[in-house]
Amino acid sequence: ELTNFSLNEIGETGENGKRPLRFRTLTELKTQDVFGRETKELRAAVDRTLERQELKGLEIENPMVGGGGDEDTAFVNTNNLVQLHALNTLSGFCRAGFVSRALGAPVVEERFVYAVTAELALEVGQRKVAFTNKLRVMLVREDVLLERVDDTNRSAEELYELEAASHHQRITTLRHMRRALTMPVRVALIVNADGDVIMRL
Repeated sequence: ELTNFSLNEIGETGENGKRPLRFRTLTELKTQDVFGRETKELRAAVDRTLERQELKGLEIENPMVGGGGDEDTAFVNTNNLVQLHALNTLSGFCRAGFVSRALGAPVVEERFVYAVTAELALEVGQRKVAFTNKLRVMLVREDVLLERVDDTNRSAEELYELEAASHHQRITTLRHMRRALTMPVRVALIVNADGDVIMRL
């Protein structure tokens, strides 16, 4: 079982009046390796998250793990550790930036927000057309989340340029992240003296 770490980007509004959504996998790691002793309780919370989406609908239900209300009350303490495990893994992506900053090299910093999510797989007939029921740690720049993700019920297709029609589900997740907006982390770009990016973290 793998956990996917996904970087999400939304561009500025284009000539078509829509903002382009792009997301790419940074890495996939074994869930047990990321979350350790909390993996068993985390899996149960993931199952609850997916069940709620199936019952209430993908467009309205919160895909963030542990965000379901009363049934997740007992998961609160474990969820704090889950978030810490995710943060520690994300921090590892930035190690070159941390060392560069300690050595006095030029480093550009931006604030990022992450969330541990479980998006329900979409199906048409018997064929899954988007996502798998996989645990994801979603990462997005804080200013992008606040300024380019809307907090409305308008269809994603109306407001965003999607690489695939099924990607409207990711907009739902980003909208929930915008509402929650917790635990920002810093991710660095290493630049040279001329301001050119030489490594992205």
